[in-house]
Amino acid sequence: MSPGEWAGLVAALALLLLVGLLAVPLLKLGRTLDEATLAIREAREQAASGFRSAPPAVPSGRGVPERVDDTRDEVPGAATGSAPSTGSAPATGSVPATRTAPSPGTAPSAGFEAPQTSVVAATVGGSLIKVAAYGHGLRAATRRRLAERALAEAARSDRELRRALRTARQGARGTV
Repeated sequence: MSPGEWAGLVAALALLLLVGLLAVPLLKLGRTLDEATLAIREAREQAASGFRSAPPAVPSGRGVPERVDDTRDEVPGAATGSAPSTGSAPATGSVPATRTAPSPGTAPSAGFEAPQTSVVAATVGGSLIKVAAYGHGLRAATRRRLAERALAEAARSDRELRRALRTARQGARGTV
């Protein structure tokens, strides 16, 4: 085999190794995206079921004025506008809010972002650090190799210049 064929074989093997190394983070990223999709779907379903099961804020538009009239009649001096001040207004016409606890095994919607973030960080974080470290090492090695080549080239150029000067001096001495 010629040196060119050997170089092509080495390049093909290096490419195969690179593809193999990049396949692992890509597969992990795919799993992360699948899990994120499932988490978003579950959150959407929980939110939709929560909205369906929540009582309406105002049960009917006609019932509120009757309650206000009844409450006004019960408060002394309300008809004349001289009601005693207690510092807070009575909650007339309000419907008590009911809260349902999350089902067992489900996360509450308020704290949903933190677990999703930690799942992404745990799955992708290690691979990203490895890729960043590999890239840093590759850049450092390339920079070092280029510096060595530049230094070797400068030394070779310096030697050639010294030879040329020596030859010129020897030629000048021989003709004098």
